[in-house]
Amino acid sequence: MTAPLCIAGAYDDDRPDTFSQIVGNQIVVKKLTGMVSRDRLPRVIFLTGPTGSGKTTMARILARARLCTRRRVGEHEPCGECAKCRMPLNDSTCGVCEYAEYDANAITPERLHDFGLEFLRDDTIIFIDELQDLAPPLLKRLRKMLEGVRCTLILTTSHPHEIEDAFRNRLKSYEFEMTRPLADEVVTFLADRFQTLGVTYESTSQLRRVAEGLNCEMRPCGQFPTKVLAETGGKLTDEYLDELFGPASPATPSARARHRREI
Repeated sequence: MTAPLCIAGAYDDDRPDTFSQIVGNQIVVKKLTGMVSRDRLPRVIFLTGPTGSGKTTMARILARARLCTRRRVGEHEPCGECAKCRMPLNDSTCGVCEYAEYDANAITPERLHDFGLEFLRDDTIIFIDELQDLAPPLLKRLRKMLEGVRCTLILTTSHPHEIEDAFRNRLKSYEFEMTRPLADEVVTFLADRFQTLGVTYESTSQLRRVAEGLNCEMRPCGQFPTKVLAETGGKLTDEYLDELFGPASPATPSARARHRREI
């Protein structure tokens, strides 16, 4: 049997843990938070989008909001303080598991068979990450199992076209397509995060260089401020960026400014 990941252990300090902290994807956020606030989440939620668009983070925040005991009707944010938000829900000592997270490529036929009973529990959340990695025979079995789902089933994929058409069509009405944030949105995020950590920088053009150098993928962008703090002592410089991303293009503001100083 594949052991599920613990919801508490799945978080790190660089990931958002509330909807308000999510960078970009505001249309998807608005739709999902509206459903959460009305306690109208569909039984199946299918998050699609490229790597770094925030699918896993969104799934985990949805799970916390769904299970939070202090959240009232009309509210959508998990409180972050109640027992359901804080305790390791997949700990074998805490009774019935209410949240289970799996990588699709690690799901075995035995584990999928066990889903048969878990899918019937309306107080359970099951999150399967990167659905396209599920073995084709298991994918077909899972498609048939969708008809009786009563739990909240969250599925994500970075490659929806790799999922068989019959299954993908079944999921279309539950699909929420996510995208990587815009460079301006990442710049704003980095500026706020740098200020919180006490990291200094010379100009927003440096932050834009970071956003573009990391392809606006939120996981590395989220980790970048703590990386700068650890490796430089808290100061972002052009020289440091040159080491990471190579020399700046002469077209960039930082490179032009440095050229003028050298002259």
